[in-house]
Amino acid sequence: MVSSHSISFIILAYNDAPSLPDLTANMDRILAKCCTDYEIIIVDDGSLDGTPDIAGKLKDAFPKLRYFRHERNRGVGAAFGTGVGAAQYEWIGYTDGDAQYDAQDILNFVKYMNESDVITGTRVYRADGMHRKWISVIYNIILKCAFGLSIKDTNSALKIYRRKALQAAFPLISEGPFYDAEVLIKIQNADFKITEVPIRHLPRKYGAALGVSFSSIQNTARCMVKNEFRPYVIPGFISYGILKILSLAGTFLGFRK
Repeated sequence: MVSSHSISFIILAYNDAPSLPDLTANMDRILAKCCTDYEIIIVDDGSLDGTPDIAGKLKDAFPKLRYFRHERNRGVGAAFGTGVGAAQYEWIGYTDGDAQYDAQDILNFVKYMNESDVITGTRVYRADGMHRKWISVIYNIILKCAFGLSIKDTNSALKIYRRKALQAAFPLISEGPFYDAEVLIKIQNADFKITEVPIRHLPRKYGAALGVSFSSIQNTARCMVKNEFRPYVIPGFISYGILKILSLAGTFLGFRK
């Protein structure tokens, strides 16, 4: 099932050396099946493990692989921005380097590429525990109430974007985990079509997930109350009330420092 589309697929890596070989091989195999041309872009956000060495070996094995490295950890949003800046093709996708997302699901995404501008995966079952699921549910409710973003799984790390839709989201304000919501909020406000597709979520084989650390919650809350996001807030008591509570909590807990 080869489509007429071309795609740049970004792998966001931070201390993901053990999972990169299989992830890259699977991604290369799937993209060769579904697109006329493609590239894989690994963005290493200042990893402290063997990611540079692994990436060097992968470049020799996979001619369509490109590798970029931040010398220090700048944040997942900054890594995404680096990948987008390097991307060459009509469609731009991304996934995380921890290999919790199945590249096979991309074949289902292809079905919607002619009718949508963004295809985003919705995890039907989360392999990382109920506490993360409920944090995600609360986060998505806040995004819907404050910004009108009607996406079930905003932070799902398997998405593809039409280039012109993604351009509407840049330059990014957030260099941290809020970038995912920022991109979708801006794309929705620019009236591009977003399609949600069910995807699998796999158990993490290596390392520990950092998505709900206190520092990431701080970073996300800090971004949501920035003045730059005010134009995207939907009018109403509920939305302004939520942001006011976040702002007060930020002052009390140090989110706004």
